[in-house]
Amino acid sequence: MILDHLPTELLRLIAHFLDKESYINTLCRVNSRLYHALNPFLYRYNCQRSNSSALLWAAKVGSEATARLSIREGANLDLSEDGRTLLLLAAQGGHTAVVVLLLETENFFIDSKDTYGRTALSQAALYGHERLVKWLLHTGKVNVNSKDDHGQTPLFYAAEGGHEAIVKLLIMDGSSNFDIKDRFYGQTPLSIATANGHKSTVKLLLETGKVDVNSKCNNGSTPISIAATKGHEALVKLLLQTEKVDVDIKDHDGRTPLSHAANNGHEIVVRLLLEIGKVDANSKDNDGRTPLCVAAIEGHKAVVKLLLETGKVDINARDVIDRTPLFWAICRKHEAIVKLLLGTKDVDVNLTDNEGVSPLSQAINNRQKTLVKLLLATENVDVNSRDCIYGNTPFSYALSPALSQRDEEYMELLLETGNVDLNCKDNDGYTPLSHAAILGNVEMVQFLLETGQVDVNSVDNLGFTPMRWAAYQGHKEVKKLLADATFASQRSSMALHGDNQLTS
Repeated sequence: MILDHLPTELLRLIAHFLDKESYINTLCRVNSRLYHALNPFLYRYNCQRSNSSALLWAAKVGSEATARLSIREGANLDLSEDGRTLLLLAAQGGHTAVVVLLLETENFFIDSKDTYGRTALSQAALYGHERLVKWLLHTGKVNVNSKDDHGQTPLFYAAEGGHEAIVKLLIMDGSSNFDIKDRFYGQTPLSIATANGHKSTVKLLLETGKVDVNSKCNNGSTPISIAATKGHEALVKLLLQTEKVDVDIKDHDGRTPLSHAANNGHEIVVRLLLEIGKVDANSKDNDGRTPLCVAAIEGHKAVVKLLLETGKVDINARDVIDRTPLFWAICRKHEAIVKLLLGTKDVDVNLTDNEGVSPLSQAINNRQKTLVKLLLATENVDVNSRDCIYGNTPFSYALSPALSQRDEEYMELLLETGNVDLNCKDNDGYTPLSHAAILGNVEMVQFLLETGQVDVNSVDNLGFTPMRWAAYQGHKEVKKLLADATFASQRSSMALHGDNQLTS
């Protein structure tokens, strides 16, 4: 090949007039003589005309040879990408040799930061580059507690990622602050390792004896409450084994670790906490709800059963709106939990909420036939309980809002008890018959009249009888039914009165 016989100076002159870096690169690849003759020129060209892109590439992929040649030919050492310098790009990739080379130029500060405030050590810890972390620590020049813009340190990043070997290196270094908190959430390395379920990392941190196991995040959560919330059984065990954990510590919502475990249905964690014998099983959160209550709300049958078996929970504990676990289980239609609660001897089936609504009224209002039957099967259920707002009884809830055949089923269930007062008045003085008359529901009026238990002459707070309401509303058929019933009632009364006179 004719190029092989040209002097080196002439080859470089030819390369000088080539207007693309790729052409020079092609020449370099022809054979070894051209490579050795033109390779330095190629790197010089890259530095001068391509903004030292080769060095940027070398830092990202870890090519020490390319980085060294670029630096030798005068590459721009102030390059950056996405706010990260060459040093930080190399550190992110874990390219120890390139990091060492760049620091040898003395153009880089070992603790320089990217736009997020992360140093080379932070980057290496974040991405799990053990070898690089070890080398950086060995220099003795890095700040192991350097915080980024989020207040997170190298140890925090290592703990977050579960990089056990790096956590161990940072612990052995002896300079790390184990309880330093991040800026936004107030988490410590132990907190974040616990949240992410990194058992080995948590174990390493606990073994130092230097971590605060009760350190609170900004929301008041501690490592034990975080572990309980997430259902990390192994971590709960590790934390309890320290015997330094406050098992009843509350977060800003007033919830204890037991509350969180119960709320999320973590049966094994609940069992672990109960077994230590120190937890308050009736601790209330800011909503006044106990662990049993939150478990009932969320429908966690196994947890409810476990709590009941302790014999220590207050089954009738009321929250801030006076609702009990039973009331909430009915609201959420958790049949299995209602059965569990009703199966205990201490449950009060008549405890009302702050509006005076009873569990039975709530079950009827929600049209939960199975739950209504379960409640009616109990010995002490009050079928005439009146709420505070309207004075409605369970029968009133069955009557309203939709007057359908399905609702009659609930009325029949109530009537079968033999204890329903069909003439019980609400706060306006209305009886069930009054309501049916006002609405003009012929079928319902007939249903009520056929029971033979309603007072057709009952007067409300306005002085209206059911028949007068039917007339006022223009319900002619209902008016006729009630008129006939009123007449029959009067005849019966007169007949009885006459009999009494004859008897006398």
